[in-house]
Amino acid sequence: MKRPNPLILYLSLLVAVAQPPTATGTVYDSGSTYIGGASADSFPFAAQTSNGNSVVAFTTSSAALPTTAGAYMAGRQGGTDGYAEVRSSTGILLAATYFGTAEDDVVRSLVVTNDGSVVVSYATQKKQAATSTITLSGTAEEYTIVLRLPSTLTTPVATLRLESHKPIAIASCTERANGELWFVGTTEDDALATTTAAAQGALKGEYDCYILATDANLTTLRYASYLGTPEKDAAVAALARADTSIVIVWKTRTDNGS
Repeated sequence: MKRPNPLILYLSLLVAVAQPPTATGTVYDSGSTYIGGASADSFPFAAQTSNGNSVVAFTTSSAALPTTAGAYMAGRQGGTDGYAEVRSSTGILLAATYFGTAEDDVVRSLVVTNDGSVVVSYATQKKQAATSTITLSGTAEEYTIVLRLPSTLTTPVATLRLESHKPIAIASCTERANGELWFVGTTEDDALATTTAAAQGALKGEYDCYILATDANLTTLRYASYLGTPEKDAAVAALARADTSIVIVWKTRTDNGS
């Protein structure tokens, strides 16, 4: 697994100010701060809670980032780890934790759910314990760990280990109205599990998108499908619509669709 390139992260918390009907809204910076440490920080993800707090998760090799009382992991485990923090609309640190293994880990996704939980995923080559396991293909050599954390970033509510023979580079996660968590990633693994209603049952090209959905408690595989073309495809995002449908965005080198 490649180490991330050095990067200083900067978090700018922006608030839209309501204006009279005749005026256009303005945006001002209500509280900005640098985040990250003295070593390499990369792959940042950001989300917002219903009460206006900001949540950021990123990959780090910095060993002295702040953590808050009761943090899930108070310190770096080794190699590159994940790090998440919650800040108020004025930039005050409310919660912070490390997460990961003694190997090099890379943060893959972040979403804040309707109940305020913080769901993060990360890729690793170390088989970490989890409350649930879903084996997607063959002899497991690659793992994606999903954590459902409370907003305080303390002990996880649920954990899931996704096992595959080749990597699934998760690019995005979204929550459906019924609480399901939908992940979309890119893979070259041609033996991943698909469900009965899959839009595409097999890998079409060298790389395709791979979609999977779990229940809110991270225990059951609800849906799994490939999505792509005979060309090299790469996942970009999964978006949940109010009517419960899911929009998948991916990039490809063909204009022929899937």
